[in-house]
Amino acid sequence: MGLSLGLVGAGGSILTVPLLVYGFGISPKSATGAAFVVVGILSAIGAATSAYQKNIDYKTLAIFSPVSLTIAILSRSLFFNLAPKAVFGVEVDKILMSAFAVLMVLAAYAMTRPVDDEKPQIALWKVILSAAIVGALSGILGAGGGFLIIPALVLGLRLSLPVALGTSLGIITINCLAGIGADAMGGRTYPWPTIWSVTGVALLGMAVGMLVRSKLKVPQLKQAFAGTVILTAIFVLIQEWK
Repeated sequence: MGLSLGLVGAGGSILTVPLLVYGFGISPKSATGAAFVVVGILSAIGAATSAYQKNIDYKTLAIFSPVSLTIAILSRSLFFNLAPKAVFGVEVDKILMSAFAVLMVLAAYAMTRPVDDEKPQIALWKVILSAAIVGALSGILGAGGGFLIIPALVLGLRLSLPVALGTSLGIITINCLAGIGADAMGGRTYPWPTIWSVTGVALLGMAVGMLVRSKLKVPQLKQAFAGTVILTAIFVLIQEWK
């Protein structure tokens, strides 16, 4: 997941959650919380690097962050308090992971679509709505939102991919902090030994990813993003429905 964040500015949560669930035997609900810590640390480092390289759109960050942060806190608190154990006989954990996979595929498809060079004027309400949707999904699925934010920034707001990657990392960092705050208020605990182990290895992967990213062109970055997301989605669906 560190390699993915460093390379395409996203994918940390969509890789971290399956790793914690299938690799370490942690429940999806606990894994989503642990992912906030791991991805939050990695994203903060990536965002700082992007800021140094002037690859962050601060106006977009200022619009997205407050909205997505607020909605992420509310959605996570409501989800843990109101979500049933099963829906129509299907465990909520299975539904959660399957929804994860479907969103991955949709995000990957969106990134493969051509983008017009002309940058349109985007209505403020559309930006706010996008931020609210990302915040809700981030809170419920334990995702920082990069695999949803980047297509929105590139396809909707017409940001260049390098700037979209950097801006996404900033938004992800804030979303993760929101999720951690919601868990703290709810008295939920994290598997800290596992978190620190995963974070340490992921930091090495992130360093490699950022080095590789500097050598790739935009079309190659888009292909890397889509490929990473689709492969992870397939793995998740196989594990859940085998």
